[in-house]
Amino acid sequence: MPIGIPVILLDRGWKFATDENGQYGTRTFIEASALPHLSSQDLPVIGDPWDDEHSSCLVKSVEESYLNENSICPKTWVVVYSSANQQIETGQKETDYPTSLSSGSEFITWTPPKAPVTWQWAADNKAITQVVFKNTILTTISLKRVIKDIDWFMTLSATNSGRVNNNPWYGRPVGGVLYEGCGAEEFRSKIGARRWLVTLNFVYRTIPELTDLNIVNDHWQYILREDTGLWDKPMLGANSLYRYGDLKQLTEWAGDDINPNDVPGYLHTNM
Repeated sequence: MPIGIPVILLDRGWKFATDENGQYGTRTFIEASALPHLSSQDLPVIGDPWDDEHSSCLVKSVEESYLNENSICPKTWVVVYSSANQQIETGQKETDYPTSLSSGSEFITWTPPKAPVTWQWAADNKAITQVVFKNTILTTISLKRVIKDIDWFMTLSATNSGRVNNNPWYGRPVGGVLYEGCGAEEFRSKIGARRWLVTLNFVYRTIPELTDLNIVNDHWQYILREDTGLWDKPMLGANSLYRYGDLKQLTEWAGDDINPNDVPGYLHTNM
């Protein structure tokens, strides 16, 4: 359908309604040349909103015909608007917030030093000269959250990206969870409002050797020392390897009595 067709809006056939499934509207237009004394506008196209106040009610179809069904008469167009069927294509509802978990290992290579202490094989006490592999356990946690204010949330996400938790996080100890960042996909809610489905990505790190020593916190702050083969914290004054952040800001809000439909986002945690 050509874009930019000058038309006049007619009173005939105009209607707008709202029900539990969304908003609906119909407008009828006639080509501008039929009423040259009136101001014209461009014919709406698929995806155009009803108006600024009802920006989620979009053009779904445009039916073209002739006035009085006579080809010598001016053309008319019936434009149908609707906010229905704007849900996520996967069929996900606004109240569904799945949690996914995956676990794996991170292998780190280390060559034992020859001095001052020589690492030896237990079987024959010979010096170890080959590369040794040490491992950590990494658990990736992905959470889904529906967001109303994407600008607000992306600022919050950028502030916390690359940080580790400064408080226990859903049972995980301090310094054990790293926030990697997020991805967002826009969709329309059941009533046609703009929403974003955000996927939050966290990684929980556990170092078995530290756990055996009853060291529970800050596993993201440890690295393997080449000179000793032991896990240790690198420090620069009071600064640790990773900055700390309040990661629960990404998944919670203050006040359990607040209606989740009235706040920027709502998360259902299932871990």
